[in-house]
Amino acid sequence: TAKIGPVVVRPNLYAACFQAPAERKSSGFSPLVKPVHEWIEEQIPEWRKNASSNEIRREKIRQLKKDIVSGKCENETTARLELDKLESETDAPNPNFVMGDATQGAMADRMAECGGQVLVASSDAKSILEIVMGKFTDGATEDGLLLQAYDGTEPFISSRRQSGTVTVSEPMMGIVIMTQVNQLRKLAERGDLFSSGLISRCLFCFPDSLAGKRDAGGNLIRDFSEREISEETKIQYRELVRELLDYSSKMNSPITVPVDSDAKECWVDFYHEIEDELGPTGEYADCADVAVRLPIHAFRLALILSICHNPAHPSIGKLDMINAIKLAKYYWKHMERALGIMSKRNMPGIPRRIIRSLQGKHEHILHTSTVRNRLSKMSDEDWNDAVDWLLDNGYLREIEVVGEHDPKGGRPKCPAYEVNPAIHSD
Repeated sequence: TAKIGPVVVRPNLYAACFQAPAERKSSGFSPLVKPVHEWIEEQIPEWRKNASSNEIRREKIRQLKKDIVSGKCENETTARLELDKLESETDAPNPNFVMGDATQGAMADRMAECGGQVLVASSDAKSILEIVMGKFTDGATEDGLLLQAYDGTEPFISSRRQSGTVTVSEPMMGIVIMTQVNQLRKLAERGDLFSSGLISRCLFCFPDSLAGKRDAGGNLIRDFSEREISEETKIQYRELVRELLDYSSKMNSPITVPVDSDAKECWVDFYHEIEDELGPTGEYADCADVAVRLPIHAFRLALILSICHNPAHPSIGKLDMINAIKLAKYYWKHMERALGIMSKRNMPGIPRRIIRSLQGKHEHILHTSTVRNRLSKMSDEDWNDAVDWLLDNGYLREIEVVGEHDPKGGRPKCPAYEVNPAIHSD
């Protein structure tokens, strides 16, 4: 864990990627999880040996209890001491902590077997999302374990007829799933997933569909290529995953990763930046229930970066926090796009800032340099994306085109735009 004041985070993430059909989800997903499955396969033989010993121990416990109750034991005091000793021993955790679609109860069972942790991973998460949205619970969302396993501050208790009561004292879950874009609209219909905080706990990735697309020169963007992930990259990634899993499997108690003063200051500044925009006139006014968790995402990402840099002795420095905030903002752009698809946001943040600036000055012409100078902290990419959105949605109209087409494709940028007069009406 890592801590800044009362804020405590753990290095687990909930990540969901939404892609159109024919976007080759599996080809990107397989290299991500392959080293994890390889590590698990190597641990299974030793675990099976321990599993046999665990079963023998459990049978001894059952027999001792039976003998004590029935009075068949020769020396009850000795029997109780032996029982206490056997019950104080813990089962070796199941190393196979990865699972696909499963109910909340099945996830809790696996967590209990795996030392309280589980990774939900799938390249086609339609079934997983259907379960969360109430497939087996008469339409009631099944997100209780997901909510509790994000922070892990409270034990999760699952009571089922088949397996009895299962208690996971400190549940910890990671989620990495891919699915199709149409699932966004289904999620949007379940408002309780927003009000419960599940959606805000997720990092969304919503890349553009490239199937059949061409660049400004008329060439296929996704033309056939023999390029593959280099062996060097595969080896480095595999070794990092193995190192992290080895350290995790040997940890007997949690550690608190230190955060240096510069990193704390950087995070607090980001926290205030987001908090300032959550009010009724702020940039995140219409999505405050989701944007409120942006600082937490940044903190978690900083913790993960520090662990990846030095698994044995992690420490969060300023550069970790700066990079983590950049990542959080990057994924927020994807979340904004997803919220638009789900009709949960009227206007993305940067277009909203531009419109508020135009309204404040009652301007009917948007002069690029003038407005950009008023709006600080904005990259060229952010500005161009915002202008595209405003043009596509009828807030602006091009009145002058200057310069050549951008060689990267897309709409050519012009220095001035006519503003839709409706934005100034009451």
